[in-house]
Amino acid sequence: MKKTKKLLISLTILLFCGSVLLITANKSDSRLPNFEFPVKCHLNQDCWVSEYPDVDPSPDWHDYTGGKRTVNSHLGTDIIIQNLDKMRAGIPVLATADGIVTAIRDGVNDINVKKIGASTVDKIGCGNAAVIDIGNGWTTVYCHMRKGSVTVKNGERVSAGQRLGYVGMSGLAETPHLHFQVQHFKQTVDPFTGNSLSGNEKINHSLWTNDALSRMKYSSAFIYNIDVTDKVPDIIDLQSGDITSVSITMDIPAVFLWADIFGLDKDDVIQFSIKDSNGKTLVDKRMIIDKSNVRRFFYLRHNSQDLKPGLYHASVKLLKKDSNYSKNISFKVLDS
Repeated sequence: MKKTKKLLISLTILLFCGSVLLITANKSDSRLPNFEFPVKCHLNQDCWVSEYPDVDPSPDWHDYTGGKRTVNSHLGTDIIIQNLDKMRAGIPVLATADGIVTAIRDGVNDINVKKIGASTVDKIGCGNAAVIDIGNGWTTVYCHMRKGSVTVKNGERVSAGQRLGYVGMSGLAETPHLHFQVQHFKQTVDPFTGNSLSGNEKINHSLWTNDALSRMKYSSAFIYNIDVTDKVPDIIDLQSGDITSVSITMDIPAVFLWADIFGLDKDDVIQFSIKDSNGKTLVDKRMIIDKSNVRRFFYLRHNSQDLKPGLYHASVKLLKKDSNYSKNISFKVLDS
């Protein structure tokens, strides 16, 4: 996601909840919040932490570990879900702590902003959202929820774990996800360290519950999606999670094994392989990553004439200096 997008989100959140952040509590009386995980899902199975707050105030960007799982000026924690089908089925967004709802928005369409242009949502970048005052100068913001799903009202008192809505793709979003952001007396805070992104406040202590933090065990990368299709997927549809499996038949010229991967570093290696049902390797190709990216799409083209009707097994591996990741899929080739 581009820097411009993050700056627009920042401005939108300030416009959306600027009055909410003017808390009059005494800073010296502040107690640290303890946040529960904000999405009802199984991490690294049907949801992933895709981006962290950028804790580096320089033009460079780093997450709280010193890694590159963020982009410049990113203000929150992004939790993505697998595709639009999962979004439509409904994955709940949960309150991370007790508090009072001070602002909501609903009615914004769920659509990849690349299809409509960022200018169409420049004043509603947070999309369908909820802002919750959790006391002692602390505020939590939940962005990009699904249209028509927001279940809370202004002034309503909510409890940790209560459903606020469903994960969506509204506002300035390219993928179904939740953007969760923490504020303390106008300062945006990284919940993994408790420190403000401006560097003005340092707590050096995680604000997540032990359970939430253990579930969010840091990973430098992950393979988000892979599949085999009869053509190169449209990149916008792929980002939106709007890719459906297709039948592979002998009358198509080629098959395409594709992968959508987060957390790439220069000199990482991507390995594609396809094997038949007997374990015979038909494809084994490697490519070296030329530059670091938060997210990148790859595909391998293979002539279908080399395949016979039957079951095949494909895999994509990400080989890093200190760790490896892989994702597998099986597909059938049908007679014409």
